[in-house]
Amino acid sequence: MKAKKIGIGVFLVFSLVAVFSMNAGAADGWYYCTIEKIGANTTSGTCTVLLNETNGAFRKFFTIPAEQYKMTLAIMLTAISNGFAVQVKVDPLIADYHYSYVKDMYLAAQ
Repeated sequence: MKAKKIGIGVFLVFSLVAVFSMNAGAADGWYYCTIEKIGANTTSGTCTVLLNETNGAFRKFFTIPAEQYKMTLAIMLTAISNGFAVQVKVDPLIADYHYSYVKDMYLAAQ
């Protein structure tokens, strides 16, 4: 009985170590992108943007959170109207765009 409890305890410890050692933001990085499409989701108050990485690393949709919507929209519209690229901090490895957020965005006048 004592060996069984020790075995369960060791298993739980290794399980917790495995779970907490994962880095959720491991693929976050800065990328230069062009903006292809912008759309708004009126029910959730978020914005969706199609970003095309300039070196071909990805072309996918990302979500702009509601609290950043107005500030980021000004940057995106300026980039589209002037033909500029943007520098974004994103994690392109997340498959579902509802969970792929643009964390930061800067206008890159190149």
